[in-house]
Amino acid sequence: MQIHPSNLNWRAPLTPTTRKIERIICHHPAGGTMRSNHNYHRDTLGWNGLGYNYWIEPNGTIYEVRGRNIGAHSGASWNGISYGICFQGNFETQLMTDEQLASGIWLCARLCRMEGLGAGEIVGHGKRFGGTSNTLCPGKNFRMAELRTGTEEALKPQPAGRTHTVRQGETYWSIGQLYGADIEAANPQFPANALPVGAVIAIPFGDYKKEEPAPLQAAIDTLTREGIIRSPEYWQANSLTGRFVKGEFVASLILRMAKRLEGDKSA
Repeated sequence: MQIHPSNLNWRAPLTPTTRKIERIICHHPAGGTMRSNHNYHRDTLGWNGLGYNYWIEPNGTIYEVRGRNIGAHSGASWNGISYGICFQGNFETQLMTDEQLASGIWLCARLCRMEGLGAGEIVGHGKRFGGTSNTLCPGKNFRMAELRTGTEEALKPQPAGRTHTVRQGETYWSIGQLYGADIEAANPQFPANALPVGAVIAIPFGDYKKEEPAPLQAAIDTLTREGIIRSPEYWQANSLTGRFVKGEFVASLILRMAKRLEGDKSA
């Protein structure tokens, strides 16, 4: 899983949270999308913009809204010491999707690790699920028990001892294929789009299903790691014509040549 940028337009720069985070507070908007709620908060209520820290769509897509900046979701006494996660929908009348629940567990576990929290610090906005506000939010059908149980399970210590030093061209996906593990979830301190070369990351144990990469993908990974191609994106193959071709094409040619050298006439 990954967290996507929301790319929302704010009235003013967001204010970083400097105090210790004490709660993860769950919400539902009771209607509308992330952008429509952002426009309502900003243009109708006169706020800086959407008040939540994160937003999870019914298909499980996670967006960072305010991130680790002060929110506007649970009142002045809580906004600076909590994360507000909004699950899109109206859970007084609807059911949360399995995709939302899975993403919520993943995100809550990630935030709990970052802030030193436990699953018991996950609450609802209203008093029904341990909150302090007189509101029905996040709705009677919110799957709070499953969210807490799943997060608690995800936070259980993994057997120690396995680490990996990141090399040039490696990604969470490629390392995950190597070890058969969900690497990103075990290393929330490193952003998915900027895994630093030389970083020592934890390799968890578990029943993660390892998928063997296709030969072409394996060739691309090897060529990228060795610095022969810069990435699977566009790569300048001919300096005379200035023509660009995809790294996948270059990798496929080298793979075919390797097969011919091995006597594979199908190449």
